[in-house]
Amino acid sequence: MDNIYNVLSNYLKRSNKNNTNEVICRFMLNHLLEIPEMSVSQIADACYTSHPSVIRFTREIGFEGMADFKYSVQNYIDEIKNHELRVHFSLDTSSDERYVSSLKDWLASQNEYCLHHLSLIDHSKMVELCRQIHGHENVCLCGAGLSNVIGEIFRIELARCGKIISNISPDLDSIDALSADNTLLIIISMYGYFISNVDRERTKGNLKQYLKKHADRSYLITLNGKGMFDVTDETIGIGDRNSSFDVTLNLMILFMEILAECYQQMYPE
Repeated sequence: MDNIYNVLSNYLKRSNKNNTNEVICRFMLNHLLEIPEMSVSQIADACYTSHPSVIRFTREIGFEGMADFKYSVQNYIDEIKNHELRVHFSLDTSSDERYVSSLKDWLASQNEYCLHHLSLIDHSKMVELCRQIHGHENVCLCGAGLSNVIGEIFRIELARCGKIISNISPDLDSIDALSADNTLLIIISMYGYFISNVDRERTKGNLKQYLKKHADRSYLITLNGKGMFDVTDETIGIGDRNSSFDVTLNLMILFMEILAECYQQMYPE
């Protein structure tokens, strides 16, 4: 399941304005770190609503009830607390020279790690994806959070090559609007879980068949490891799930830039 912050954020984007569920959802987003310690009655009072309304809301977004919801919130909080810093290394600031030397050593190790994992990517898959992008009239990228930012960088790079593609949000409402005829869907998801539990229920448990109705070809670009790798026509795995956050992000950005460069060399203007 997508993390609880994304589940609540996506619900808020789709909700009708000023209804009770939106009030509850907005309160939970604004007080996410406090939710595990709050009772249902406290949440209901804060939202000027009833105890049953809070329970119904948690079920509407895919949970069995408040206990299940709070468990997911606590897991999200624990993940945040255990998350490594974006930059984490021994930094010697005793002098300018030592500071620069520390940076060089750290960047060298990062570059070596990225080079190793990028060299393991199946080159033929990258070339074939470029062919698919060039051959499809409609090319759509979708990803949540940072994956969406990475997709936007790629979209701009391809626009410079003369190929116009679109960037859509990773929810079924957006995918519903796609026509399968001559449509390529590229999903960028670092950890492979690109739609919410609520949306999975709407696909009746067969996401691959659902995607086939809206795109005649689909790709998932994600980290290697366990994930939803059987739902698209093709998967390109990058790095591994044991990579730190900074390396993971760098690998994804670098791969999409390499892919754009590959496309430009294959199809120069």
